[in-house]
Order: sequence, then C-alpha cells, then structure tokens
Amino acid sequence: FCLLPQRSFDFVTSPSPHPMMHFGLEFSWNPSDIALWLKGHWNGVGAPEISGFAALDQAGPTDLSFLDQEKRAVDLQRSKAGLVLVSSHLSLATDVSRPLIVVDDAKAAMIQLLEKIAQQKRKLEGTESGAVVSEHAKVHPSARIEAGAVVHEGVVIEADVLVQSGAVIGAGVIVGSGSIICSGVK
Repeated sequence: FCLLPQRSFDFVTSPSPHPMMHFGLEFSWNPSDIALWLKGHWNGVGAPEISGFAALDQAGPTDLSFLDQEKRAVDLQRSKAGLVLVSSHLSLATDVSRPLIVVDDAKAAMIQLLEKIAQQKRKLEGTESGAVVSEHAKVHPSARIEAGAVVHEGVVIEADVLVQSGAVIGAGVIVGSGSIICSGVK
C-alpha cells in the first residue's frame, strides 16, 4: 500500500532533503552545467551533483542555495549547502574555500533555476491518454493521472497529486493535496 503525502515547496523554508521531489520529479544537476545555464562562473571547488534547493541555514550537501546580501555572509560560513549562488558585487564572490557560482544577481539566478524545474513539472501535469476518469470526478489542473489509472465518480483529487498507472480510486474518495497514489492501490 502506498499513499504518500508530499511537502509543499518553498525554497526559503523547506527543509532538505529533496524538497523538489514532486510527481517523482527528481533532478541531478552538475555545477558546471548550472554555471553554463546561468552564464555564471563556477569557482571549480568540488561540489556534488545538486538535487534540491534550500535556504542557506537549511541546506544540505546536495542542495543549492543563494546569497545576495553581504550581511548574510555569516549564514554562508555556517551553511552545509553543496553549492551556493553568490551575487558578483559581494566580497565573498572571490571565496575559493567552498563551491560557489558567481552570477550578476544570485536571487534572479535562483528564480531562473526554479522556473526551469517548474517547466519540467508542468510537462508532468494532466491526465494521460489511457487513464479512465469519471466525468463526475473533480481533478485539480496540477494533478497528474497516468495511463491505466482509474478514477471513479465523486472523487476529488486536489493539487499536486500523482495517481500512478494501475491505481484505482473508488467513488467519493478525496485525495489530499500533494499525495501520491501508487500503482496497485485500490
């Protein structure tokens, strides 16, 4: 049996690990690729593949965070972030003791990466051909119903839900926001 509630994502307050695992959407980005996408400069200091986003004080070793204010430099020193975007006007932009990508505007660069994830997520929303969904069911537009899933009448599927192929949701069931209904659940 698999019915997994998901956490909502807020890159300022979500704890690690993996606040971005939505609809099974996982990513792993190489620091040099991130620098290329952002037209930034990676300082070359070893960094892991990045698979999440988090605030500096909550980031783990595979998370990306950002610093755009000099007064938050102490947060950078304490952070366990695997990689940090730093605005080029900050004195810390020359730090080579930890993995950094120097960009013109770290906050704008973070938003650009979050938009990249959102685009990938949008590709995963909707009802696939081959899914059977009652016309009397209510399905939030951000939900994903995979081919082979069955949704009976009176079902309410809230935001950011994934119903995997082979799952059957019985009449009148309410599936809470962010849930994953795995294959074989009836």
